[in-house]
Amino acid sequence: MSDKITRITSRLPPVSIGRLFSAPIATAGILILASIANPPGCSAQNTIASCQPEQKDTSPDMTGDPLQIKTARFDYPLGVKLAGYRGRVTFSVSIAEDGSVSDVKIINGNPHLNNTVVKAVRQWRYAPRKKGGVRVTIVTIYFTGHRSDAAPPELKPISAVRPVYPPAAKAAGIHGIVGLSLTVEKDGRVSSAETLSGNPQLAQAAIEAVRQWRYPPMDKSATTDVDLTFTIPKGENPADIVTPPLGIYQPEPASNRNKDTKIAKSQGVVQLEITVLADGTVGDAKVTKPFDKLRDEEALQTVKTWDFLPALKSGKPVACETPVSVSFRLF
Repeated sequence: MSDKITRITSRLPPVSIGRLFSAPIATAGILILASIANPPGCSAQNTIASCQPEQKDTSPDMTGDPLQIKTARFDYPLGVKLAGYRGRVTFSVSIAEDGSVSDVKIINGNPHLNNTVVKAVRQWRYAPRKKGGVRVTIVTIYFTGHRSDAAPPELKPISAVRPVYPPAAKAAGIHGIVGLSLTVEKDGRVSSAETLSGNPQLAQAAIEAVRQWRYPPMDKSATTDVDLTFTIPKGENPADIVTPPLGIYQPEPASNRNKDTKIAKSQGVVQLEITVLADGTVGDAKVTKPFDKLRDEEALQTVKTWDFLPALKSGKPVACETPVSVSFRLF
C-alpha cells in the first residue's frame, strides 16, 4: 500500500436507498440499502486530494437522518405489474416540523411508477421536532416486479470497467447514477442489461460498460442489479484531478435481509469514512456519525465487504478516503 492516501471529502447528503419487493397481490415491504456518497468532481490539495460534491441545500436543516415513524403500502398497479414495469424511483421528501410530508418531488425513475410512489409517500410520517423548519431527505424506492419477496442476488464481479463518459453529456454538465438490471449467464458473461433508472443520456454508456464485466461461473444464469455513478472531474491542473472510486459490489447489511433479527426492527443511518485501497478493496473504516452500537458494528463489517474500481490520479490507481453511509430501515 502506498504511504500517500487521497482523501475525498464531502458533506454527505441525507440519501437513503430502499427496495420495495412486490408479491403477486401486494407489496411485501421496504428495505434500505447501503449507499456511497458519489462526489461529481475532485481536485488536489498538496498530497491529499479533495472531492467536493455539488450539493444545493433545499431546506434550512439537512443535518441528521429524519426518523420515520409511519409508512404506507405501495400499491403496485395491476396493469403496471402485468406489463413488467420495474426499477428505481428517486424522490425528495419535504418534512414539516410536525413530521408530516409537505411535498414529494420525483427526481428520476420509471414514469409508470411515479404516481404510486407520490401517493404512498404523502402518507408517511416522521418524528416531529420543535424547531428547524422544513427538512428534506432523498429516498430511492426499488420496484422489483418479482413474484416473491426475495431480492435479486448480489453478485460480485471478477472484472469490471468504468463507463466512458458521453462527450455531449459531460459538456452539458449531466451527471448522476444509472441503475441497471443485469442478466448473468452460467459462464459469467453479462448477456443483457436493462436500465432501471438514471438519465437516458448516460444509460447507453453504462450498458456498454457492464456488458464487458465478468462474474464467476455459476450453476445457472441469474440477474443482479448495479448502480454506476457518472461524475465530472473538476480542477485547473489535470495532473491533480482525482477520479473518485466506483462501487461495483456494495451488498446491504445482512440484517436488512433478515426479518427475524432484532437489529432490523428500527431504522437509522450510520455514516463512515473508509479507505479504498489502490486494489479496490476497503482498508480502514471508522464511524463518523454513529447510530447505535449494534448498527455501528454491522455497518463497519458491511463496508469491509465492498469492492470498488479504485480512485485514479493521472491515470494510476491511488488509495483514498471517502465518506459513505449504511442505512437500516424498518420492514
